[in-house]
Amino acid sequence: MQDLTLVMAQLDPLVGDIPGNAARAIEAVREARIEHGADIVVFPELFFVGLPAGRFTTAPLYGDPTA
Repeated sequence: MQDLTLVMAQLDPLVGDIPGNAARAIEAVREARIEHGADIVVFPELFFVGLPAGRFTTAPLYGDPTA
């Protein structure tokens, strides 16, 4: 059986900066392959459009009226 190395990327995307976020992702993939021998690099599902998950958990629907 062959090993598979998976790296989860934790980056800070900019809202609406799809080209910039894509460039950050490409650099993260390069770094993951060089430093960790990654076969797969995983990003949060809304990374490319720049919507951090925290926005959803702090929205008024979840009880924070200042969001």
